[in-house]
Amino acid sequence: MNIKIIAISIVAIVGFLFVSYSAFNKPETVTFDGVSELRTPEQASAAGTLVDRAKGSGPNVMVEYSDLQCPACKSFHEYIEQEKTNDAEFARIMSEEYTVVFRHFPLVSIHRNAQLAAQAAEAAGAQDAFFPFIDSAFARQQEWGNSATARDVFIEIAQELELDVEQFSTDIDSPAVKAKVESDLSTALSMGLNSTPTFFINDQKIGGFGSFEDFKAIIVQSAQ
Repeated sequence: MNIKIIAISIVAIVGFLFVSYSAFNKPETVTFDGVSELRTPEQASAAGTLVDRAKGSGPNVMVEYSDLQCPACKSFHEYIEQEKTNDAEFARIMSEEYTVVFRHFPLVSIHRNAQLAAQAAEAAGAQDAFFPFIDSAFARQQEWGNSATARDVFIEIAQELELDVEQFSTDIDSPAVKAKVESDLSTALSMGLNSTPTFFINDQKIGGFGSFEDFKAIIVQSAQ
């Protein structure tokens, strides 16, 4: 009986997240020139910040503005990763047809640890572990989300990833890391973004999809 109640609750929560997300992401075709351009090491160095965090080697660029404390962001992230495991062709598309870029949009007014989480991810990225870190951060979101000891959880994740923890602890508060998060946030705000996650494919904002399956279909179709 309890298992059934839990299952129904999970379905209800996921449904609520999608309704909430869709309310802020109406069907639209809006292009933001340049949003898909990746920051080069030279540009990052000149600005005193860090390069974009990207994976994949495809000609299409999908940019995600995300908040590591956002439940909807966690749901989208875990859906994509699960589909890459379940669907070999989708996994191929994501790695060969797309370059996937993650940018930070910490909603600090409602997520107390979003800024620190973004900085922790960038600190891990300095040791080539950005994406493994965000995988773990999303998986443990409930643990650190509203915790006064979120930093300790991030250090535990760094230890699990076998990072240099002393360097990680230093980098999490470094000017370059803070500048990277601030740069991502400023860009999101300059485009008038108001919710997370927000996705772009080849400079075009995508939204208005009513299910995870619709979202996946847009990704697949846009790669053709």
